[in-house]
Amino acid sequence: MEHLQLSLQEALFLAWVVGCLDLRSASGGPITLQAFWAQCFEVSSPFLPKRIDNPFLVHYVAYHHFRSLGWVVKSGIKFCVDFLLYKRGPVFHHAEFAVMIVPVYEDEADCASSPNPLPNSGPISWQWFTTVNRANAQVMKTLVLAHVIIPPSRDIEPSLYDSPEILSKFKVKEVLIRRFVASRMRD
Repeated sequence: MEHLQLSLQEALFLAWVVGCLDLRSASGGPITLQAFWAQCFEVSSPFLPKRIDNPFLVHYVAYHHFRSLGWVVKSGIKFCVDFLLYKRGPVFHHAEFAVMIVPVYEDEADCASSPNPLPNSGPISWQWFTTVNRANAQVMKTLVLAHVIIPPSRDIEPSLYDSPEILSKFKVKEVLIRRFVASRMRD
């Protein structure tokens, strides 16, 4: 038997969108989609799980966006990014794109009141930015900044936190970053 380990985002996508994954607890009992959704929120932010900027929710929005566009999305931790995008999967091709999630708050009050600031939600230094871009350019990956636009929490009904319906409130905008190398790009 082969062991398969899925991220929370992969498991939710397969169970909710594709409908091909049966969720089970450690004891073998079935887990409902609603219960799994709540567990994902709690694992990501155990003290304040029902926030619009829950780290799991922000990452799942980006994951869902790219999977819905037909990309195979895998972890990009090896390349200092959030995700890698494959055309058919790691077995068939190398990743063409490296995705960095950049949370953007529509309401600055949500950002200021966040108990656990999201990575890349504040100003990004040029040193850090060029380091990540250069590291990915060296391995032939194009850097994509996925701006996940977080809606104001005041516009979200409390009941929306209990289901994936909340995803419709988010937007994702992509910015492609390429490294210019004068000696290679003269032609």
